[in-house]
Amino acid sequence: MKKLICAAAAMLLVFIARDGTGVGPGRTSDCWDIGGGDAEQHGEGGRAVDSGNCDACVGFRTGRTKFAQRGRETYNWHFVDIPRSAAGFDDARDCFKPTDTHPGAATDHLNCVVDRITSFKQVLADTTKTATERQEALQFIVHFVGDVHQPFHAVGDARGANDNLITEFGSTQCGSRPCNLHSAWDSGMITHTGMDVNAYTQHLQELITCESHDGERESSGLGE
Repeated sequence: MKKLICAAAAMLLVFIARDGTGVGPGRTSDCWDIGGGDAEQHGEGGRAVDSGNCDACVGFRTGRTKFAQRGRETYNWHFVDIPRSAAGFDDARDCFKPTDTHPGAATDHLNCVVDRITSFKQVLADTTKTATERQEALQFIVHFVGDVHQPFHAVGDARGANDNLITEFGSTQCGSRPCNLHSAWDSGMITHTGMDVNAYTQHLQELITCESHDGERESSGLGE
């Protein structure tokens, strides 16, 4: 989690992207006000920022943002279905799904979260791209880095654990649907803390600070 947040923060200091979004409890890592402010919802537009401006927020929520605008072609970009029996990731096997029914799948050779992160990183780093193109790339990167750190976005089993029904904090029913392992990772465990997006953001920022200080102590020999 620390690496995820720090990576997102580093990118946000380079370029700010704004987009009207709804931010759910399971996506707190997608929206940050680096420097101590609230996680916000922003309007359209984007602007470049320098390293001295630490206020940056990128929000992303499927169905309310670029994903909705781009349509269902982005469906497979959120995960990679690595077979449980496989030794590891295989790009040709896991990122080209020509028989998939989602738009563009027959020709999309980057149809998984791994390749899409790489692809959008290249767009973000390309200074010949327009500000709008780089803004969109950053939004996708921050969201997809969050996705890929969800364990069940990287295993092709039981629909990413959506079919693994569980008892979540004493209940088998989570709202209108049965509790499942995927949603527990996405939002259930965070929701159970009772913290809203802003409170959980502050909680994670404090954890980062503590871990950073611990790491500095260890590297200097003071932690021994």
